[in-house]
Parts: sequence; C-alpha cells; structure tokens
Amino acid sequence: MPQVVVRSRQSDDGATLIFALVIITTIALVTGALLLKSGGNFRTTVALRNVAGTAYAADAAAKNAINDIVMGAKSTVQGVTYPNGVDGTPATWVFDNNTDGSGCFGKRASDGTPLANLDLSRVYTLPDNTDQSATVVCTPVLGTGLFGSGNGTVPVQVPDTDTYARALTTIGTTVCTVQGTGTGCSDGITLKPLGSGGDAELPMRGSIASKTFINVTSGSLRTTGTVNAGTTCTSNIKPACVNGFPSGITPPTPPLSAVPAWQNPATQGCNFQPGYYNNGNALSSAVNACATAKFASGKYYFDFADNNPWDIATTVVGGVPTTDTAIPGRCVSPIDSPTTPGVQFVFGGSSYIQVEDSGHVELCGPANGGYAPITIYQQTAGSTPAEQIVPTATAGTVSTLSSGKNDAFGPASPASASLVTALSATGNPTADWKSTKAGNTGELDLRNFAGLSSIPVGATITSAKLRVSYTNGLAAGNTFTANVSGQPATSAVTVATSGTDTDITSLLNAQFAVGAFTATNPTIQLMISGSNKNDTFSVDAVTLSVKYVLAGLRAATTPATFITDKGGNFSGTFVVQGPTYAPKGFITLTPGNGATAPNGLVAFRWGIYAWGVNFKSLPQQLWGYPLVSIPDPGYGLGSAITAVDLKVYICDGVGPCATSGDPTLTSRAEFTDGTDSDGIVHPVAGQRKVTVLSWAVQR
Repeated sequence: MPQVVVRSRQSDDGATLIFALVIITTIALVTGALLLKSGGNFRTTVALRNVAGTAYAADAAAKNAINDIVMGAKSTVQGVTYPNGVDGTPATWVFDNNTDGSGCFGKRASDGTPLANLDLSRVYTLPDNTDQSATVVCTPVLGTGLFGSGNGTVPVQVPDTDTYARALTTIGTTVCTVQGTGTGCSDGITLKPLGSGGDAELPMRGSIASKTFINVTSGSLRTTGTVNAGTTCTSNIKPACVNGFPSGITPPTPPLSAVPAWQNPATQGCNFQPGYYNNGNALSSAVNACATAKFASGKYYFDFADNNPWDIATTVVGGVPTTDTAIPGRCVSPIDSPTTPGVQFVFGGSSYIQVEDSGHVELCGPANGGYAPITIYQQTAGSTPAEQIVPTATAGTVSTLSSGKNDAFGPASPASASLVTALSATGNPTADWKSTKAGNTGELDLRNFAGLSSIPVGATITSAKLRVSYTNGLAAGNTFTANVSGQPATSAVTVATSGTDTDITSLLNAQFAVGAFTATNPTIQLMISGSNKNDTFSVDAVTLSVKYVLAGLRAATTPATFITDKGGNFSGTFVVQGPTYAPKGFITLTPGNGATAPNGLVAFRWGIYAWGVNFKSLPQQLWGYPLVSIPDPGYGLGSAITAVDLKVYICDGVGPCATSGDPTLTSRAEFTDGTDSDGIVHPVAGQRKVTVLSWAVQR
C-alpha cells in the first residue's frame, strides 16, 4: 500500500500584513503628496490674492485722486484748505493748472504750500490682514490747462531768444529819480495788487524779465516761470527774483511792409475797416460816437499827425466777433482758435492809446499755427519820407458873411474889384470891414488854394503857414483869428502880427483827416470877434504855404506813453488776445479799488514786450485771467482741458509711501470745464467731465 505523506497547511497572515503595509504606505505617500500640493496651491492662492489686492489698492488710490481733482473745494482730502480769495485761491477752487499757487490737491492748511501728492492711509487690507497705503503723485501735462494747448502732448519748446519766451519783458534803461521804485521812471516793472488787506497776489503765467527793476509795492507777485532783473527786485515775488537779463532776443517780424490804404474814420459808421488812420482826434470822435465800435479783421496802421491820442470812451472790439456780450469773450481769441484771422494794430511815431473809465476794449489777433501772432505792435523801423512843397498860393474863392451881427467885408477902390482880387496881392484894392454896431463881428472865408488838391489823401501836413497882411482898426480887446471850417471854434489861432506867418498846421492836418482836399476843403476862416461901433479892419493880402510828406511807416519815437488809462483808478476793461510788442512804449493801466468785475479787468494774453509797465491788479485778476500770461505753444491753444499724470505708489503700513522706483499704477486723466457767456473757463467743483486716457498696472 503506498505511503501517504500528509503535509501541514501554513498560515498566510504575514503576506497579508505585507500587502497591507504596502497599501498603507502607498496611500500615505499619495496623500502626503496631495497634501503637500494642496498646501502649495493654498500659499500660491494667498500670494495671488495679495497681488490682486495691491492692484485693487492702486486702483482705489487712483480713483480717489481723480475724484479729489474733480471735487476741488468739495474734496475731503485731509490737510487741505480752500480760503475765500486769500493767497489767490477762490472758495470754489478746482485744479486747472492755473497760477493761483495750488497743486493738484489744493494747498496744505498749515503753510499754504501746493499739494502735488495725495497720501491715502490703509487704503486696502490684504487677505493676509496686511494694511496697504498709497501715495499718488500728480503732475500736470504740459500743453494743457487754462492757457495750454489741451491736446495732452508736449508743446513746441520756445527758445529764450524768442520775444515771447516770457510773459513779460521790459527793456527800458532810464535812470530813475528813486532807483528801484519806479518813481520818475518809464522803464522797469511796477506792480501793485489790491485787496486782501495788502496780502493780495497778482498772478501771471510765464517768466518775467526786466533790464532794470521789478517793484511790487504791496501784496506779492506769483508766476509760473522764472523772474530776472538787471538791477533790483523786491522780496515779495514768487519765485524769488534772480539777477540777470536774457540776451540775444529776436524781435518779431513786423506785420506791415507798406502803409495800407487811408481810411476816413468819419465814414466808417461803427464798423471800421483795415487801413491807415492818421488823426487821433478824428478816430476818437468816430469811435466814441458808437455804443460798440467793431474793427474788422485785418491790418491797421495808426500814425496820428495831430499828436492826439486815440481816446477810447466806449466799447471797442477788434477781430472776429462772437455772440457774447461781455468782455472777455466778445471776439474769437487766437489762443482758442487755430484759424481766426483777427486784427493787427500797428502804431507809428508817437501815436498811443488812452482808455477812459467808460472804455471797454477787447482785441483778438490772428491765429498763427499755434505760434505767437502780433495783436498790438509798435513800429520799430522806418523813416519819414522826404518833405514836399506846395507853391505858395492865394485863395481862388473868397466870400464874406453879412447876416445878423456879421458886417460884411467889401473891396475898396475900385469898388467893382472882387474879394479874390483884393486878397491876391498887396496894395489896392483891399478887403475892408467896418462895424455898424458895437459887438458886431466879421468873417472872410477863403478856399480853393491852388495845389492843395494835389496832396494825396493820407499824407501828413508838416507845415502850413498863413500870412495875412492887414491894417487893424479894432479897439483894444477885440481879436482877429484864423480857423478851418469843420474844426472846433476853440481851435482858432490868433493872427497876431500883419505880414508874418501864422501856424495852422494842426488845423489843416485835422481837416485832412476827414477827407481829401478839394475846391471847398479846406475853407480858411478869418474872423473878427467883438467890436466897438465904427471899428475898422482892412485885409490887403492872404497867402498859404504848405509842406507835406507822403504816408510812410514811421518808427516809434523816443520812449513814451503807449497804452494808458486817463488818470489812474481805471474802472474800464482792457483785454488783448495775442502778443503786445512795444519796445519804446510805457504801458500803465491802474484799476482802483472801486472797480468791480468785470470792470477793472486788465489782461494781456500771450505776453508783453515793452519799454516799461506800471500795473495795478484787482481781486478779479485772481481767477481765470492772469494779468499777463503766455500760453504753451502748439496747435489748438486755449482748450478748457486740464490733463494730469498720476503715479500710484503702494506700501505696507500706514504710509506715506516712498515715491522712487516703479509705480504700481500710472494713469493719465483729463478734466474738461465749461465756459460762460463771457468766454472765460469756469471750472466748477464737482461738475467736471472726466476722461481717463490711460490706465496701466505694473506687472
């Protein structure tokens, strides 16, 4: 029988344990790996959330900054003050890149310094509970603002040698009676801001330079550029004045190369046309007869042979008119328009403007592709043409008055001779007069002098001599005078001595200004005023000798008054839209404390280059229109847009943050303001249109 071997059966508990350990280890490794991966993802998530939180903080800070610029006086920025007109900041302040001494975020309450940075503490809390703060740095974009180009681009840079690289330049070198004060001087810069208890600021926009002194007699001067003086400066100038004067300044191109056509102001109505005006009194009379005298766009030449100023006592608007009824804003400014034609007023010789308290003037020059045009120009080159002579002449027509209290002149022997014959040569016959009653008068009217009608209209009479040979039988106190018909009776001149010359140059010039000489113009009046009964007077001969020069561009004479008010305390308005060039002119416009806006407003937009200036400034100069300003050059000048660049810096903690290195966010935003009917930009706190031009977060 075969042997059966029986083997014992072994347990598998050990193998199972090994398998269990392998499985547990594997699971542990996988779970650990998963847990490690999960922890890393969590930390990554937290970091990413912190990065996003920093971006959120930067966004919030930039939006706060934009809102504060919009809100202006209504802003809740801490530490900012908006005083009522003190230090040049109106209560309704909003930043417009003007000259009122404020920054993007107003002025610091403690010391009045402009605020260009905005500090925002704990603007955002990160997911890891870290507080983040922000500092926003605001910089105005060149070429924008109240007097900027408004297109958000860097403007063309004007070299220092350009006449209008500065807002105000004076080149006078007169020795003053009291050096540095302006007393007895027609050079330098004398300024007096009024109001605010003697602390008012006079704002200008642009650099200032004087070859002699700059004297601010009260308050202070603030400007956006540099200030230079060749001799002395007062200390109340911001920024502080430094010594020196720019050299090599290139004068502008003269607007005229020849004298334009002569114009008779008496026939213009109230719409004056470009041309040549050679009589200040005639122009003044014609202009002041209008409620508003409008000067059409074009080139004007003023050279007043009568030596009278252009006296303005009404409203004068030069350039393209608008529908506005207030100055400024009555004409289209070349700062606001790249295409307006505008006026150019050129002054020769000693001609000048005098503005009365009732005068309200706005002159708008021509656009010049974004570069300085010329609105007012004092002729610097030229000469007086050669003098020409009209042969001595006698009257071709003579008449006498014989009505009322006028006793007539009549020819003596032979009685049949004419008055023309009687007065044509010395000796008989003569023209005789006898008073038939005490108090009676007599008059001879002489006209049609040979050669006068050949004088071209617009020429200047340089000499007019009337020679009368006569025998005087008047009682003491009764006079014999000469005048020109059409001229005021008060302009009559005494014919003092028989057979000598009586000067009637000014009379003929004044009459020539209202029309060409003809057979009836001029009419020379020889008059006897007052008499005793039986007084006699005998005229033997009358001759007229005339010299003249043809119209020509004459250079301005020695430094003298060029634009002035009538006696100070000016309460009119004088606004020039475009440069004023007066290298031999002294400009003085001095509003008094009694003037109220818009009266008393003086504004030279686009600068002044002159021999000297003397200005006062009222509080209305503090808003919208600096007394003298120069815009940033470039196309589209004068936009109502203010643009700023914002750089946002983020830091942990309460701040303020360092502003070096790369900002977390950069943005450019523009703020658009409206204009009122007066044409002035009026930013209103809380009512500005905002456009974000760029928004970039640092990655």
